[in-house]
Amino acid sequence: MAALCHDLGHGPFSHMFEEVIAELRPDINWKHEQASIDMFEYIINTNNLKPFFEQVGLNDNDIIFVKELIFGQLNQQNNDQ
Repeated sequence: MAALCHDLGHGPFSHMFEEVIAELRPDINWKHEQASIDMFEYIINTNNLKPFFEQVGLNDNDIIFVKELIFGQLNQQNNDQ
């Protein structure tokens, strides 16, 4: 799941997009990994997937684990999303 969702946050032209954002908006420190976990959380919530995840044996800790595989160790701010 993490491998499939890791690249959700890529903009056009992949990593080059991050360089352009960093140059144009250095104040926001935008990274595709953060965008990926934001989109992952949005997909889960918008489609009400938590009940389905529970049916197949996945819980909130599993969701956090997937996010950490995408992003690295999460701080509380990343985890609250």
